[in-house]
Amino acid sequence: MAVSDSRPAIGLTLMLDLARHGEHVARYSMNQTFFSSIRRAGGTPVPLAPGDPQEMARYLPGGADVVEGRGFLDGLCLTAGGDLDPRLFGQPRKPGCEEPDRERDEMEIELLARVRGSGLPILALCRGIQVLNAAWGGTLIQDIARELPDALDHSHHEGRPRETLVHEIRLSPGCLLHGIFDTDQRPVNSLHHQAIDRLAPGLVATAWAPDGIIEAVELEPGAGAAGNSDSASAGPRPEGGGGAARRFLLGVQFHPEDLPDDSGMQRIFSTFVDAARAYRLQRQAR
Repeated sequence: MAVSDSRPAIGLTLMLDLARHGEHVARYSMNQTFFSSIRRAGGTPVPLAPGDPQEMARYLPGGADVVEGRGFLDGLCLTAGGDLDPRLFGQPRKPGCEEPDRERDEMEIELLARVRGSGLPILALCRGIQVLNAAWGGTLIQDIARELPDALDHSHHEGRPRETLVHEIRLSPGCLLHGIFDTDQRPVNSLHHQAIDRLAPGLVATAWAPDGIIEAVELEPGAGAAGNSDSASAGPRPEGGGGAARRFLLGVQFHPEDLPDDSGMQRIFSTFVDAARAYRLQRQAR
């Protein structure tokens, strides 16, 4: 499948909505704000529905095919949704952890396995940062309130708008997200009850809530196969120019898609789409 213009093709993962009160049958869906944010940033969203994980070969052929660009996606956005199956990070399901959507879990794990050694840009939002961490060898806090009773309330409450800025985050100087926001601290919205516990190899935490909860991850410098950071993968170049560009990989625990009027939040999407465009041009040049 080819995109007809210069807009990079961005895969967005969908979730399963179960039949409810006779209103609808089971269906695949995702909040419109993810799609509008990608379009506003100059990308073309491509919905990825759960199902047989091998279907992902249509989008991202495995092994060297990803590096050679035979899949048509130029970027991958892991979207929001329900709780990941704890069995995928070696734990039983604890109280407070929701029933998993196993089809979606398997699809996203397969996607991340296929692109781990490539330069494909990845943006992981809320659930997405958790799936990314678990898929690459980390673990999760299954319910913040139960496991960390002294932590902030990070979850969304009925009647509070999704764009409500709930707490500050502290950013690591020099990281990708710091460059996007151009500040050491800033407020974010917060709609989650799970979070990263043990960080996966190859990832580094780059933002934290006041209670220590990890709010952003990026590639660890020299991460090797997980980030392919020793190769000329597409992404933002370091200040001053020169050298190979580092792969764009950013996971955040908050919801920038729900803040369309926040220029800093929307720069997350524009920087991601720019990296996807560069990745596409790089593959076309081979």
